[in-house]
Amino acid sequence: MFSFPAINVGGNARHPTSPDQRHSIVANFITDIPYLWGIQFSGLMTFGSGLPYTLQQFVTVPTGGQQQFLGQGRTPWYKDVDLRLEKNFLQLHGNSVGVTLSMFNVFNTQNLTGYDGVVAFTGPTIGSTTPNQHFGKAGGVYTDGRRLQLGATYGFK
Repeated sequence: MFSFPAINVGGNARHPTSPDQRHSIVANFITDIPYLWGIQFSGLMTFGSGLPYTLQQFVTVPTGGQQQFLGQGRTPWYKDVDLRLEKNFLQLHGNSVGVTLSMFNVFNTQNLTGYDGVVAFTGPTIGSTTPNQHFGKAGGVYTDGRRLQLGATYGFK
């Protein structure tokens, strides 16, 4: 037996949910840099079209209740590029020792989350609304800023 989500389905052709990212591109590479004594250069790039979030507007109706308007907003594109240099120095009985230098979020992109989707709150009179000053603003950070990491590796035979 299959179940189908019953919340907020009517206006959405593809029925998006919070983790529904329409477009995502992930690419990685690794290469030896010629003429630099065996240094390896690698990277990971991730780009995404943003996640949906629910838009709401509260309006007081004559019966005294509240009515919600539901729609969908979408966060800005997600962008993250990580790069790494690695050099192996010591070869002993097939084992190796090396150092790595990694940089995460190379372009220091601010990937934000927790967007406020409330367009307006109920107003002082029936049918009126008060605009939400925080509508469309992020409430948190999804990824850290640019970081540099120095590490050591030990490879077994």
